[in-house]
Amino acid sequence: MSGPDPADPSDPPAPSDPAGGRGAGAPRRGLTVVVLTAVAGGAAGYFATGRVWASATVERVAPLPPEAVHTTGRDLVPWAAGAALVGAAGGLALLAARGLGRLAVAVLLGLAGIATAVGGVRGLTGDSTFGWPLLCVAGGALVLAAGVVALARGRGWAAMGARYDAPSPRAKAPAAVGPDAPPTALWDALDRGDDPTR
Repeated sequence: MSGPDPADPSDPPAPSDPAGGRGAGAPRRGLTVVVLTAVAGGAAGYFATGRVWASATVERVAPLPPEAVHTTGRDLVPWAAGAALVGAAGGLALLAARGLGRLAVAVLLGLAGIATAVGGVRGLTGDSTFGWPLLCVAGGALVLAAGVVALARGRGWAAMGARYDAPSPRAKAPAAVGPDAPPTALWDALDRGDDPTR
């Protein structure tokens, strides 16, 4: 009985599975999107808290003219500025964290997003401008969303340092180098750590 016919070189190659390629890169893209979202939200919140949220005119004793007093978001809600910084830093920390550490960072992102957004809401309810507090709320919402997604899907993302981990040690079988082996085989055995004289 004859064996299977060898493949004809003229036959077209089998089509590759594009879905598999897309699936392999999906977790990495998800991590990238979440990191960028958290960093952008934290940066927006911190920038917004540095702008003037409220202005008032203070009357002074004559003949001094009235003085305009400007209050920034960091003056009104300093903890919101700190929370925004935590959100931006937490987004970057997702790249290096793994396992339970990544889940802890995700929870921290959620709390930082809530604090940033609450600071913006407090500015909106007070006697202040509308735009900068609203940007602070939007930034906090982005950080919160990044934390929620990281908490739900973070376990499937690879850590930044995973590719640099040392490989697990494996037992190496010494290569047999006979007396008739070429000189290059002896050098190759030495490079592998084998003893070619055995």
